[in-house]
Amino acid sequence: MNGDNGAKTILMVACQALPRPGRPAAGGGLRTWGLGQALEGRGHRVVYSVPRDCLEGDEASGPLAEFAHSVTDINEVAARAGAEAVLFANWGLTAEADDIPLPRVVDVNGSLILENYYRGHGSLLGDALAKMKGLARADLVICGSEAQKDYLTAWGLVSGLEPDKPPIEVVPFSLPPQMPEHRLPDEPVLIQAGYEWPWLRSGELLAAVGRMLDRLGRGRLEVFSGPPPYSDALPRESSAQDQVGSLQLEEAPRVIRREPVAYDELVGILSQSTAAVDLYAPNPERRLAFPSRTVVSLWCGLPVVTYNQGELAGLIGRYEAGWLIETAEGSDAGALERIIEEIVSDPDAVRRKSDNARRLVVERLTWERTVGPLDKFLRQAARTKKVSPVLEELEQQHRELVRLNEHHQRLVASHEKLIADHEALVQSQERLGAELKAIEAARERLASDNELLSQVHRRPKGFALFGSRQLFWRHSRRLLVGLPVWAYLFLLARTSYLLFGWWRRWGRV
Repeated sequence: MNGDNGAKTILMVACQALPRPGRPAAGGGLRTWGLGQALEGRGHRVVYSVPRDCLEGDEASGPLAEFAHSVTDINEVAARAGAEAVLFANWGLTAEADDIPLPRVVDVNGSLILENYYRGHGSLLGDALAKMKGLARADLVICGSEAQKDYLTAWGLVSGLEPDKPPIEVVPFSLPPQMPEHRLPDEPVLIQAGYEWPWLRSGELLAAVGRMLDRLGRGRLEVFSGPPPYSDALPRESSAQDQVGSLQLEEAPRVIRREPVAYDELVGILSQSTAAVDLYAPNPERRLAFPSRTVVSLWCGLPVVTYNQGELAGLIGRYEAGWLIETAEGSDAGALERIIEEIVSDPDAVRRKSDNARRLVVERLTWERTVGPLDKFLRQAARTKKVSPVLEELEQQHRELVRLNEHHQRLVASHEKLIADHEALVQSQERLGAELKAIEAARERLASDNELLSQVHRRPKGFALFGSRQLFWRHSRRLLVGLPVWAYLFLLARTSYLLFGWWRRWGRV
């Protein structure tokens, strides 16, 4: 315990890398870091536990390495850190980590189920059960907006949270009250910064902004983006292969494509720009989102061009801290074109909206204004255990479904093996048939050769010689050739005999 005021040692279990000098950061890492900084400002001792896979270079032996986690060892990490409470950056971590006998907070800033749906990861049913498990293990759930709280209340009821007082508190993404100084550049500079996740699909809209700037002959659009990085502690949530999320942006004279930059460098760039654009294809995920990229732009003094979708857009409209496009006009370039023309041609309107953006942040989105509910809970937190009959029934049905699915997979594998064996037998039969045909052809050739030899060497019997003209002439030729030879041999033998007799008779004299 850190003193008598209720301050505690809090283990912040991150699912992404935290912002650090020289390296880009994703929104989840910024959110966890911001909550930790806010709690430190309230007197708590904060220990960060980042995924071990996120450590790079010297970080592997630096301060973050001491309490880095591999998901399943969070219990041991919490013990080493002397934690008195644990905050999980998403429900996926608490659903897979060992049960920890400490008060636990689960941060649900957005809908991971919708994100996974657009990324093509996992299954809706599997994610739903994992989410309910994570919420059931939470003593407090925090989220980014009232809309998210309404969304999570229904999930909480089936997860075992009490219906009359669900432990869900709104803690929006926030930043420190010390805001950077904003300065308008001489030429209008529009910025869109953030990874191009698969549910955004902003390439065509950004290209349209570039064409508008080209027609107006002033200003430029700088896009700091790239394919989503590996940014999750759970291997199956890896975004390294999310090629669908890569920003396809056509080249244009006034559009500059840049790689993502480190958070501190991005803040410096935003503080010297004209306006931010947060354009995307409107979708259910964006209706629930409270985008960190938009809050950072407002904090830097940039009015934002975005769709009138989600709670943050409502605040931007109420404070006149930017320009909103109605989602019904998403396919109409007229509204966007009027906005871009105003940004380029009316610096006074930009300054007015810039001041409003800073006022919005000061009044609604700084740490000391947002972290109160989380700080209050942690000072008096106690571990509770909740069991949801609905969740237990769903888990049982899910286990049965998994068993049936595994049985089905085994049947499919067996069927595929039978098909493969059948195809192998067919191929073997075809091969044996071809070999049989070759043997038959060889037998026929041998029979033909044998018949020919038989005809050549067969001797005619009786009068068969005179019954075939061909045989007659063939044997006549043999007779005509053979008689002289036989006659010569006979004379030679007879002469030899006479000479021998003469020698015997006269040689003795």
